[in-house]
Amino acid sequence: MAHYRKTVAEAQAVVLATPLYQASFSGAIKLLLDLVPERGLKDKVVLPLANGGSDSHLLILDYALKPVISALGASNVLGSVYVNSRHLTLDAEKRYLINEEERERIDRAVDELKELIDTSQGLAGTSVFSPGYTAFA
Repeated sequence: MAHYRKTVAEAQAVVLATPLYQASFSGAIKLLLDLVPERGLKDKVVLPLANGGSDSHLLILDYALKPVISALGASNVLGSVYVNSRHLTLDAEKRYLINEEERERIDRAVDELKELIDTSQGLAGTSVFSPGYTAFA
């Protein structure tokens, strides 16, 4: 638990990825967020990602998860990326594959996150991510 708290405290950005189930984000994310101290996301960029079974769950990110993130003091919450389960396929090796359109949406969100981190560090032209990084490659 101490290692987790230290890692979050030292992070410039936090990516929260969760399945949505029964009109809420996962209990695992809730438990992890409960370990973050009050104002523990202050001065951090947060990217919420979620997957759910229908588009009717899309607004859970805005009405359930974002208020929690804001209450923890996140200075910049990026636009959420929601992927409907119908855009995922399971391959022969039991790995989930995301269709191209959804992958591009995630990649754009990660690029925005990267740009904010690079700009805040004054590292325009260099990157804190590996070169050629592509989300879910």
